[in-house]
Amino acid sequence: MSQANNPTSGPGQALSPARPASGQAPGSARPASDQAPGSARPASGQAPGSARPTPGQAPGSARPASGQAPGSARSAPGQADNPPTSNPPSLGRPDDQAPKWVREIQRFLGVKSQFVLWGNVHDVYPIVVDGQVSVGTLEIYLQRILADLGYRFFFRLEPYRFAALMGDPKSINLDLPRPDEVVTLGRATDLAAQIVALNQPAALMIQHGSRLADLCESELARFQYELFRLSINGKARDGRFNLIFWVMDKENDLPAWYSLDNPRVRVLPIPRPGHDIRRQVILAVGSLIKGYKSLAAEDLERHWSLVNRFIDLTAGLFASELISIVSLAARDGLPFPRIAEAARQYKLGVAENPWAKL
Repeated sequence: MSQANNPTSGPGQALSPARPASGQAPGSARPASDQAPGSARPASGQAPGSARPTPGQAPGSARPASGQAPGSARSAPGQADNPPTSNPPSLGRPDDQAPKWVREIQRFLGVKSQFVLWGNVHDVYPIVVDGQVSVGTLEIYLQRILADLGYRFFFRLEPYRFAALMGDPKSINLDLPRPDEVVTLGRATDLAAQIVALNQPAALMIQHGSRLADLCESELARFQYELFRLSINGKARDGRFNLIFWVMDKENDLPAWYSLDNPRVRVLPIPRPGHDIRRQVILAVGSLIKGYKSLAAEDLERHWSLVNRFIDLTAGLFASELISIVSLAARDGLPFPRIAEAARQYKLGVAENPWAKL
């Protein structure tokens, strides 16, 4: 099974749990603005588990202090090595905090047999492992989603290769190719049919599906049609299908006839990371930057201001690019208060002063 990489060279390092403040319950962190209502400290005389809203303020959300960064709660110095954050949600059930495309998989796996994922498919995504936040590729992210949904087997097909990522294929008598065997689309068609027909919850991910047209053109038409037939004829078991995921660069990399008016196929765009996803990624790997933890302990208000500034400066970037910026800042020894400088350097490249050469 694949594992997330280490953020020192890319994604994968987990976020250390926050140290509780004085008088705070062990294992809990002071919540950010997007945490569940009732986690902020109540005012005097107020019902426990709630925060007093100001006029026009959403119930259950704490009002930030003057000059405080939105989304943070004022804390005494030394409260936490890392600022508090709401973790990405459990992937095993529909959750309003999960990305829309994840919620659609969770919701429709009983009525859709195939999903076409396109767009930001080569990025990394925040994952919770044993209560800690790390980041992983789409392959690892899908594996976590499916495991939480009760799927026991997960396979990956890509041009010329096939691999089992989750579960023991020998337990279901599935004849898999050898690791060094070149897999044709004809063989891949037979494997897909076997996976869809399994009595155990299983899924197949077709990775780099957009490359098939260039690499396997002679076999592609039959492969697409046979999988189209599987989408129509597949049977749900125990309220869910054995799924096939097409991972494509663009929506139209699959023929229009494949998904158009096909009630068993759902096309899901994966957007670039929004504000919340970038925030989770930054908080997961920010400790690599010099002064990140110490500033959080000494001046949490300024720390949050810098985090929010970093989030704003990285709008439109991939999550993997945020990790690249953090890695460059760590390599160059830039302290966390200068993280905005690292973001600008990444976006603009090396600055050159022609007058310095005169």
